[in-house]
Amino acid sequence: MAFAAMAALILWFCAPIPCETFFWIAGSTMYLWNTVLNLIFLYYFLKYKDQDFAIPTKLCLFFLSMLLAGNEIGAASISGAIAVYYLFHIKELRGNAPWMVIGFFIGTAISLFAPGNFVRLATSPQIAQPGIMGVVKFAILSLLKFRATWLFAIVLFTASIRGKISLKQFAATNQILLYCLMWSIVAFSIIFRPPTRALFFTETIATILLLRTLGALVSSDTKMCAYMTITTAVLLVMFSIDCISMFPELKKQYDTHSALIQELKANDGDVCMDYVPSYHRMVCGIVFDTWTYEKMCEKYGVSKINKIPKWQCLIESGEMFTDKYKVDCENLPKEIKVYNYLETIVISIPNSIKADNVTFSYRQAIYKKLPFIKTRKEATIALTEPYSSTNHHRVYAVTLGKRVRPAEINYVTFR
Repeated sequence: MAFAAMAALILWFCAPIPCETFFWIAGSTMYLWNTVLNLIFLYYFLKYKDQDFAIPTKLCLFFLSMLLAGNEIGAASISGAIAVYYLFHIKELRGNAPWMVIGFFIGTAISLFAPGNFVRLATSPQIAQPGIMGVVKFAILSLLKFRATWLFAIVLFTASIRGKISLKQFAATNQILLYCLMWSIVAFSIIFRPPTRALFFTETIATILLLRTLGALVSSDTKMCAYMTITTAVLLVMFSIDCISMFPELKKQYDTHSALIQELKANDGDVCMDYVPSYHRMVCGIVFDTWTYEKMCEKYGVSKINKIPKWQCLIESGEMFTDKYKVDCENLPKEIKVYNYLETIVISIPNSIKADNVTFSYRQAIYKKLPFIKTRKEATIALTEPYSSTNHHRVYAVTLGKRVRPAEINYVTFR
């Protein structure tokens, strides 16, 4: 019971982006439940590979293995692990093993070469990174995302240094699982380079190996039982705090959703579109995409929905032009105001300033994968047509990249 509780809690805290791997229906189907299918195959493969059943039973194992291949990361990792294992133990490839191995290899091939994968790869920003340096950069950044994997490595090597576990014996006992872990790291970091949520399979295998390490420690040290009980209790308290802390974020998103519904009803479909930022690791931000709007139309009887960017709503209502959104500028005539909302720079120029072609330069910091890694960018943009105009001023809007932080747009010039 203690092992089961600890496994669940470790996986909970180490899982990458829990809101996408546990709660999001599409994400949990793709990663959580496909990992379950992979583990079912591993269980039956390790249990029955050395036995020799009748032909009808072998056929059942063949088709079952093919169906349990799951998604790309897990299937490719297990296939690679099995291939490496039998490369050094070819004499053990007998009985049920060939049927299960071939079936799983076919399932893996179907999963990898499905037509939809190539469409997605063509638009994947990670795959699009150029050359060897792009691969190396992604691989280095990926190492920082592993949690259960690093925890397993630290516990195993600490125990081996203290003489509690024999590394050679542990590796011999858990060969296929260790191969799975290594292949999944390679598949994630170098070959596929998928979103962070795809780490779920890797972290699950690392959690299993961690528990097997702790099991070996318990068998050699009775004090470990007490340590595990205390650790499980601490993790349970942390889990409770984690769950309680998400309720304010959920309430904020519920209020935003309710306000959106009221706006839809009141404005006959005109609604300000905005992303609701979520700072809790267990709560998904509400992304109001096309599908969401269509479902809202059906549910609330709105004949049409006109999606209007939030900054546009603020400009039209006059709320944008406050110090709250002001960008820190230099060398600007005081009549010209520059503001920023999320990814958009808004420039307000009085009509008294005549110019056929307005240009402005700005310097910004673009944040990369980690918040402390940023690069500077300077650009000059020609503004030929205003977004809107009044009797007093013209308004220009320039959309920047998603990695721009408003506070970092700290240099703007006008000419």
